[in-house]
Amino acid sequence: AAANPKEVPYYYWVTVNLDTGETKFSETLAEHDAYTREYQEWCASQEAGRCS
Repeated sequence: AAANPKEVPYYYWVTVNLDTGETKFSETLAEHDAYTREYQEWCASQEAGRCS
């Protein structure tokens, strides 16, 4: 995939749930920031040190 990447409109990605591996892709920084907040909220609900 790295040697022959597909053409997609995404510039950013973030895994929002480390248990399921759910990853969200976004075209804009604003969208990415929203997904990053989602990840941070998920981390806040986990035991201490889970997301460090």
